[in-house]
Amino acid sequence: MSLNKKPSLRSQFKQSNLIYPSVFFTLALCLFFYSLHQQQEEIKQKSLAQANDLITHIDQKIQKHITKVDFFTKNLTHPESLSQSDFTQFAHNLELSNPEIINIAWGALIMDAERKNFEQELQRLYAREIKITFLDGLSRQFNAPNTNEYLPIKYVYPLARNQSVLGMDPSSEFAPLNALHLARSVEKTMLNSPVIPVQTREAGADNWSVISYTPVYKKNITHKQFIAYLALVIDFKNLIDPIINGHKEAKLKIKLIDITSEQSKLLYSNLPNTSPNEFNAFVATDRLVFNKVWSLQLYSKHSSLIHIISLNSWVLLFVALLGTLIIIRIQRLSNQRNIKNSVTIKSLEQQLATSQTFANLLSVTFESHQGIIITDARAKILRVNNAFTEVTGYAEHEVIGKNPNLLSSGRQSSEFYQMMWAELLTKGRFEGEVWNRHKNGSIFLEQLNITVVKNTEGDIIHYVSMFSDITKRKREEEKIKHLAFYDALTLLPNRRLLLDRLEQSIKKVQRSKDSAIVLSIDLDDFNLINASSGYQHGDEILIQYANRLTQLLRQSDTVARLDSDKFMLLLPVETMKKEILFAHASSVINKILLESNKPFLFSDQNYDLTVSIGISFVNESSANAVDILRQAESALYKAKANGKNGFCFYQDEFQALVDSA
Repeated sequence: MSLNKKPSLRSQFKQSNLIYPSVFFTLALCLFFYSLHQQQEEIKQKSLAQANDLITHIDQKIQKHITKVDFFTKNLTHPESLSQSDFTQFAHNLELSNPEIINIAWGALIMDAERKNFEQELQRLYAREIKITFLDGLSRQFNAPNTNEYLPIKYVYPLARNQSVLGMDPSSEFAPLNALHLARSVEKTMLNSPVIPVQTREAGADNWSVISYTPVYKKNITHKQFIAYLALVIDFKNLIDPIINGHKEAKLKIKLIDITSEQSKLLYSNLPNTSPNEFNAFVATDRLVFNKVWSLQLYSKHSSLIHIISLNSWVLLFVALLGTLIIIRIQRLSNQRNIKNSVTIKSLEQQLATSQTFANLLSVTFESHQGIIITDARAKILRVNNAFTEVTGYAEHEVIGKNPNLLSSGRQSSEFYQMMWAELLTKGRFEGEVWNRHKNGSIFLEQLNITVVKNTEGDIIHYVSMFSDITKRKREEEKIKHLAFYDALTLLPNRRLLLDRLEQSIKKVQRSKDSAIVLSIDLDDFNLINASSGYQHGDEILIQYANRLTQLLRQSDTVARLDSDKFMLLLPVETMKKEILFAHASSVINKILLESNKPFLFSDQNYDLTVSIGISFVNESSANAVDILRQAESALYKAKANGKNGFCFYQDEFQALVDSA
């Protein structure tokens, strides 16, 4: 019988060897992977902030150039007779202080009857025959056929290496929405991919550039008369490289992509050509710059994950492995002695081994920066560490023998605690976020992990709780989330949040056969208020207008600000009937037009404004959110072209109802 008992006793001790090392190592691994996850999230949020900061700098630099152009054109007394020397002086000064501007051109509106005189003037200026030319689908020049009007380039700087563009009409470029025509129609600067040959660039260099077209109007007339335009060719490499080099993270790898149309266009990249597959896109942020939607993507190496693990995490993992090995070794030595003694001595030594394991567990884990509570099987507190006191304000002697519910804030329901205990008893552990109360009465949010500790017979002997105060981190996450999805001036949803809601609306329409209305609103001639009264007055009017739109609509509707004086509305409608959709859209449009015509008061001064509105509808055939926004904006440009202070539907069937009324 004694021979049969020894293998049974040895087998029992082998099983008991795994209990405490497993608990200890599991807790340590939980801490290690939780710490790693937190570091990854922090780096991702930091990278998103860096991406937003970079694209903001790029946007501001381009805005700065356009502001200088606006100032120059608006201060010309007779822009229709701008001399070559005045243009050259302005272009030289602008290029001298801004190396990213590599070409500057001045173009004029020439009627068909004026074509011969204009070509003769070009021949007189440049001492060679120059004809007005158009561009074909491959951007090749050919002599322009007779037409009502032309928009040829008259002056260009620098002249020496760009003479081939003289007389060329950029408005003839094959494109769905030519930027020059668009700028003329909406009376604002517009951006386009380059059509002027960038001859000042080295042969074979990447053509990372963009062209801005700023319309110019005749002075001292009762209405605006378009007569010319000024174009800038902006080189992205010269624009972005100094921004990145001046950034505190100078080794950033990025791509800037134009995603305005379905066929995206690479605007800039500093990824190495030799090994581009070593990098992957880490975060991305979108921005509306004039009429273009640009996406800035931040890249990181595939192998860089190991480098974000901090020294503390490695130390924690090393201590876990070392502690586990020590505990296993101690238990093995203890078990070897226990096997050689009597049953009574074995029982006593088992209790001693348990206490030694418990002491080792405390000595290793109690130095953690996380709060730790160890209770008995009845949930009475036995020990706490220093981090517990720092987080809760309670000293150890104040909580010994008490239940951890003394920290309860009252925010969690009884159902929550029933669920927590059920998970503890069935799975042996619980992990979640809990609101608790500090000794001084303040409420804090903690990340809580509770593990059940059992003896060799499977009975619960301890509960080990580890927690950390994550209140500050949660607030920062909410702040970052708000900055990412809301406009800082008006506190309205921004383009990103609007696109997300619109995508959800498309899915709902396809699922439930409902519909939705999208309105694009632009304040007419708003730039005149900024120019005459200053940006402070303009900002106040935008805030007032945002409040007016919000008060006009239902809680289920979305009011978003996309850019400067452009707003977007998303109105869910629980029907697809054409008559009801048209009636609802007409009602909202009338309210907006009436509200917009009311004066805006700021600093005892009234401002009168009008708005133009473009409308599109979401139906079960709608492809994606970006297409719907483009439809509404296209209808908006039609409304502006029709004289402003009005509206236009994108869908012909609805516009026909307006035209027939």
